[in-house]
Amino acid sequence: MTKVIVQPAGSENAQAHFAHTITNRVALSRLEPLLTPQQRTALNATFAGPDVPVWGVTRGNKDRNKNLFDKIVANDVLLFAQRKKVVATAPVLLTLHNADVARDLWGSDELGNTWEFLMLLGEVTPHDITYTAFNAVVGYQPNALLQDFRILDADKSAKALTLLGQSSASGSNDPQGTSRVLLLTWNPESWPWADRDAEAVRVAAGESVALRWSIGNTRSIPVGTRAFILKQGDEPRGLVASGWTTREPFEDLHYDPPRAAVGETAFYVEIAPDVLAPTATAPVDPRTVVGPLAAVNWGVPASGTSLVGPAAEAVEVLWQATAGTATSTPEPVDDDMSALEGQVKHRMVAHRRRERALRDEKIRQVRAAHPNGQLVCEVPRCGFDFRERYGDLGEGYAQVHHRQLLADADKPVRTRLEDLAVVCANCHAMIHRGGKNRSLVGLISD
Repeated sequence: MTKVIVQPAGSENAQAHFAHTITNRVALSRLEPLLTPQQRTALNATFAGPDVPVWGVTRGNKDRNKNLFDKIVANDVLLFAQRKKVVATAPVLLTLHNADVARDLWGSDELGNTWEFLMLLGEVTPHDITYTAFNAVVGYQPNALLQDFRILDADKSAKALTLLGQSSASGSNDPQGTSRVLLLTWNPESWPWADRDAEAVRVAAGESVALRWSIGNTRSIPVGTRAFILKQGDEPRGLVASGWTTREPFEDLHYDPPRAAVGETAFYVEIAPDVLAPTATAPVDPRTVVGPLAAVNWGVPASGTSLVGPAAEAVEVLWQATAGTATSTPEPVDDDMSALEGQVKHRMVAHRRRERALRDEKIRQVRAAHPNGQLVCEVPRCGFDFRERYGDLGEGYAQVHHRQLLADADKPVRTRLEDLAVVCANCHAMIHRGGKNRSLVGLISD
């Protein structure tokens, strides 16, 4: 079970440390001379470099912090809180006890203590979540302050991870959700992707295609995570494919043949693409979009970065408004259209099949039934319209909710259009909050 570690970072020292070793990161070459041989081996086995975000805590009164630190394991999530907001999270990939490193990075406090219990982190994800919103989800009092270093219990951790758009190791991801998306980078200079056009044809035809992709240092990627492939290198740059992860991270020989020849390895995921643009199609460039996407660093050098919250939602809306709706558009069918769902394919390990044609036809049906052709949330008293809120970017976008959870089926089920509902992201989250599948009726109180 993934635990959430709360780290207040609002004091003068903490803000300075955050800027110095989280925002700016620490070069591995600075750490290595100060580590023990065993620690150096662990560092090199975990990080490919060149730098890493680092955080540390003091021993604490009566070893309080040290005792909590000893309970932290790889892929637990460190949450930073300051100015009455949750401002960032990152997975803990390696823990080390090293006072020499701590003094080199941060010095000592007025009592001579240093922040010697170290957490070396994966990619840092920014957030803008008020304490009020956080407290409401995890079960604290509305005015509670996150004032001390602590580890949330299993129930609160699971709820916090849901809010943060992440998944616990024992949880599940709904492939229709967009609260977290994974960015997988591709540079044609490093790998030409010779089969891209052929694979794009197969994806457009509805065939199963499995892509294996490296993920850098990231390890916490549940099956069913939404993923986008981001073209880097020479212009034009941008998004060229989307899909779902179908296998948890695994280790294999390095993708670079010379490094593989000497036994080096890398970590990968497998993804099943639902849209793959051919070479002749220009990438979708998120750098030109205002709003949450403007704050994203699209020059990420390696795969494995995650977007969560508004940025994850915005990139999905952008994709659906451009490349995402430009392929695989089904022919019109009658209102009795159905598709066999829940049938396990080799490319989906832990998730039930969701036919894109059925989803698109549901959206067409809802728009056709609206007097003005709008695509609005079907939850009574909501009526949210992405087009009305986001303009052209939101045209034709919504989420489709399965009234019966496919995960509850132990055999293939036949889903009809009336088994689906068009909903907005907020209502979809509330329908499933706490692992439930609530009725649309009564979801919003009078």
